[in-house]
Amino acid sequence: MHIREVRIDDAPSLIKCVDEISREGIYFLNEKYTVDEEEERTRIENHIRRGDVFLVAEENGEIVGFVIIRRGKYLKNNHVGFLGIGVRRDYRGKGIGKSLIHEAERIARQRGFEKICLEVFSSNRRAIKFYKKLGYKIEGKRKKQYIIGGKYVDEILMGKWL
Repeated sequence: MHIREVRIDDAPSLIKCVDEISREGIYFLNEKYTVDEEEERTRIENHIRRGDVFLVAEENGEIVGFVIIRRGKYLKNNHVGFLGIGVRRDYRGKGIGKSLIHEAERIARQRGFEKICLEVFSSNRRAIKFYKKLGYKIEGKRKKQYIIGGKYVDEILMGKWL
């Protein structure tokens, strides 16, 4: 398994990875990833141009996980990065997510990020425990923000100062 910065030609494999995770229906807001290859290439290009941290975990030429830290768009919040991560089901529990986040935080520090924020469903207890282990703290909660599987789910807001 190799962790590296995303490339524009990763678009097809990245779409497949994100779509697979989305279709599980419990980790991302979308239930499927409907971006086409051209849109994905443009999206990747924009992240690279803005200086966001966008890494992929690759095994045998296929993307099995990713992490992105998007810089705040405004002068008032461009010291903050917003984290999103996903690892394909068959590759979870092998330290890939931890490796992705550690490397992304290292690069984020170099690029002048001061704080990383993330949002996670309260139903995703495994992820909350994982983020806490990595030093993220709960900063807030949006009650009944989502309905997943017919049940209300809170949104947990977490952050970490670099």
